[in-house]
Amino acid sequence: MSAQRRSIATIVSISLVVATTTVLVAFAALNFWENYRAARTRFRLNTDYAAAQLAVSLRSAAWNFDQDQIESLMASAMQDGNIRAVVVDLKGEHNKRYVRARDAAGQSVGAAALPAVGGDIFFAQQTIRAGPLPRGGSASEAADELGQVMLYTTFSIQRRQIERGFLLTLVAIAVSDALLIATLYFLAWWLVLRPLQTLRGHAMAVAGGADERDGLADLRFRGEFEDLRSSLVAMLQLLQLRYQDLQQQQQRYRVLVADMLRVQDTERRQIGRELHDSVGQILAALEINLDLLQRRGLHSDAESARLLEEAAALARQCRSEIRTTSYLLHPPLLEELGLATALEWLADGFRERSQIALSIAVPAQMDRLPDEVELALFRVAQEALSNVYRHSEAKSAAITLSCDAETIALQISDTGKGFDLTGSGSRAVLSPGQVRHGVGLAGMRERMQQIGGELEVHSGMGGTTVTATLRR
Repeated sequence: MSAQRRSIATIVSISLVVATTTVLVAFAALNFWENYRAARTRFRLNTDYAAAQLAVSLRSAAWNFDQDQIESLMASAMQDGNIRAVVVDLKGEHNKRYVRARDAAGQSVGAAALPAVGGDIFFAQQTIRAGPLPRGGSASEAADELGQVMLYTTFSIQRRQIERGFLLTLVAIAVSDALLIATLYFLAWWLVLRPLQTLRGHAMAVAGGADERDGLADLRFRGEFEDLRSSLVAMLQLLQLRYQDLQQQQQRYRVLVADMLRVQDTERRQIGRELHDSVGQILAALEINLDLLQRRGLHSDAESARLLEEAAALARQCRSEIRTTSYLLHPPLLEELGLATALEWLADGFRERSQIALSIAVPAQMDRLPDEVELALFRVAQEALSNVYRHSEAKSAAITLSCDAETIALQISDTGKGFDLTGSGSRAVLSPGQVRHGVGLAGMRERMQQIGGELEVHSGMGGTTVTATLRR
């Protein structure tokens, strides 16, 4: 499964989980706040009730000024971990304050600083009043105020318990989220991504040239994916037919191009021989006749002599051009002496006709190559030099022929202005399969493909390089 497909499942799962988590966390936070407020209210009421109960418990001891009983009741009250301090103020002739509080270590001691009221510290105060108690064997009702009891309590223990419960709720939400993510991811993969992955694998296999239509037709999916599979099967079948038709057309095209190049070379050979053997011989005879007329002196005046001389010169020039054209159409040196010699002859003629400095480097000793290989490489060099002369505006060019045990390479380069290979205005590399500039490059490429070789064209601001490569 690709990273992009995994990201789809992850995004879907996380989106759903984030939404549900937000709702659950909001609900848990609201519940925590309500519980916290209710617990503080209950704790405040419990503090008042505990102070009232302690005041009732201290009634007898305060009436009798029983110090031991008072301290015992205070110590019993301090056993409640929520109580931070207890203060008893007695009135009357035994006016005295009793204090019991917790120290820094949390131990109940008789003398310690009282906590500051606020935050988690609650304070409750109750009056110790005398009730109907036995005294001297007779009963009397007394409502005298005996003193005050003050109770300091801390809400921190309850707060920590509530916070611990909230954290446990969050942990439960996190665990449920993890399980939900795994479940959603598995469902997304099983119901959506697995069919897509299977369809993509078959499509890639077909794109690579394999015939996967039968395997894809045997699969079955659910819902819309079954419709997608059916559509993909039909599309792949159509593409397969079109691909086969395109291959057949390309094969016919290559056969046609090969036949065209073969006919072209045959016609060039025939035209070259015809020019050399027929027109060349006629011009040679004409040149001989004009030379005889000049020697016999049949002309009557200087003007006739001049015209006869010009006619003889034109005949010689025409015969030279015919010979050059005949050799370019079909160089006899290529058949007689091989590719290296033919390239040197081609370079000499190019320098003379174009006035472009052309260097050539060929192996000193080179075995003969098959006739079709030598002809294809010679035509590539010929067409490349023609492009240099007509389009490059170069001042210099070079031909390099290299040959080793594995590779034959012919390179023609120039220092001209280059040209646009892509049609976008930029200089680039013309890769195999790209043909954008007329029949010249296309012809060179087809010639190399006919012999199993490759052609690459590099063009930039510094010039153009044409490289023909053939592996033995």
